[in-house]
Amino acid sequence: MTTNPSPALEVALAYFDAWTHQDFDRAMTYIAENILCDAPAGHVRGCWRLPGLDGAVMQILTNATIIAAFGNDHTAMLMYDTNRPGATRARR
Repeated sequence: MTTNPSPALEVALAYFDAWTHQDFDRAMTYIAENILCDAPAGHVRGCWRLPGLDGAVMQILTNATIIAAFGNDHTAMLMYDTNRPGATRARR
């Protein structure tokens, strides 16, 4: 991961850190009111839906590990892997 992230990537990484530490109040400080987010837990349109979604996700996750992170001044993308109790990974 880069040691000098772009502005958008800094925000995405700070949000990731907050929600993975279950600090949802801090996480919400990084979210715009008009957020559009496609995540494994569902499609989110509007910041008012995130606290419940994050809370539900954290009840089933044991951890999340960043695989890749990219960003520029306005856009960021995080790719991460998650683990949850009782889940098994597909073997190839």
